[in-house]
Amino acid sequence: MGLLQLDAEASFERWKAVSPAPRVLSFWGATLIGCLGFTALSLGVFATWAFGGRFLYGNFGELGAYGVWCVLFLLGAGFMRPALTGPISWGRFYALFLASFLVYAALWTLAWMLLHNRMGEWLGAFLGMIGMGAVLCFSFGAMRFLGRTVAALFIGNALGYFLGSWFHTTTAAPWAQLLWGLFYGLGTGAGMGMAYYFCQRPLRMLIASHAPPSADENADA
Repeated sequence: MGLLQLDAEASFERWKAVSPAPRVLSFWGATLIGCLGFTALSLGVFATWAFGGRFLYGNFGELGAYGVWCVLFLLGAGFMRPALTGPISWGRFYALFLASFLVYAALWTLAWMLLHNRMGEWLGAFLGMIGMGAVLCFSFGAMRFLGRTVAALFIGNALGYFLGSWFHTTTAAPWAQLLWGLFYGLGTGAGMGMAYYFCQRPLRMLIASHAPPSADENADA
């Protein structure tokens, strides 16, 4: 049982204690909620770059501005909570999001600050999503799903980030920053929703194994 008690057994005990039983999200449900939730959060954060970037860079420097944006992402983490199946307290969720997002942000920023080029962005996306995926899988006790979790995170993040980057270079401010935030949010949010879904597969298997028999099954008995 992990520190946050998000493994399948602990989560299932909390799920059984709630009446009526919480909804069990489908793959597309988790992906859509993650996509919409993180997009709303991303647009809010990127808006501070669009309209306050000069102030942030001028007063805090590049690293300080990244720190401010990281804090804003963490403060808005609640947008992502509905993408998880089962009852999960705000404290557990924020601890999970804080740990996973901080690892991603730290690795991405390190790669960017070291290289300051496109390769740094790619390396940051790759290492950052490995870090986020590892934290998620470890927290949910689902390390055997690490490969697909990291793949979903990296593909979603890379598609959103670099598509947004293209719009940023071809569009005038402030729409340039806002479009980057939009596509970054859509891609990364979809990847995070899929990652949550993969990490909670053991919980869904437990729920399914304890589900009451259907009417057809009762008739056949």
